[in-house]
Parts: sequence; structure tokens; C-alpha cells
Amino acid sequence: MDVLEKLPDCLSANRIMAGLWLTEGRPTDAQRYINHLESVDPYLAVELVTGEPVEDNAFRLEELDFRSAAKSAVVTEDNPDWLAGITTPSTLRSRRPARRNLKPWRTTRPLMISGING
Repeated sequence: MDVLEKLPDCLSANRIMAGLWLTEGRPTDAQRYINHLESVDPYLAVELVTGEPVEDNAFRLEELDFRSAAKSAVVTEDNPDWLAGITTPSTLRSRRPARRNLKPWRTTRPLMISGING
């Protein structure tokens, strides 16, 4: 149990605890550990609950259509509040203070320190 306090998604510890509760006939107590197993290894979770090997194609993830997701994100006007603090190059230019007439650093005379510059 100490392992699960520090590493709640530990595959081995959750498998052992779920297996113990299932062999005792207490699936409601095992559910907590099965949920953690399911997030880490869904095939193992199903195999532990059913007691049978799981087919390779038991789980499928839909391919993300990132183009349509990006388009819908651009169309929506609801921007997160943290985005308001980000400035664009055009807003940076307008905030920049006016340049003073400074001499380029290469044209200034070197600083003469006795003993170092000869």
C-alpha cells in the first residue's frame, strides 16, 4: 500500500491489489485498482477482470483530424484568459521606447586599466 501512495499508477502494485480483491470475490473493492490499471494498460485491466486474453483490436483510437480542430479553434472567439498576457511582435513594437542616439559599441574607445592592457 505504501507503493500506491507514492506511485498511484504503478502497474504491478495495482495489478496485485486488483487481483487480490477479485479472488476474494469483492469486485467493488477491486474497482479502484482496476481504474488505475485501465488508464495505464487497458488490455491488462480487461484480461484481469474477464480472466481471458484480450484480442489485439479490442481498443481503437480515432485518428485526430488536426486540420479541422485547428480551424475550429481559430473560428471560436473564446480564447483562454492566459492568452491575453501574450504579446505579438506588432504590440511589442508599439511598446518599445524610442531609441536614443547611442554610439555603436565598436566605435567607443577601449577602457584602459593599468597592468591589463599593457
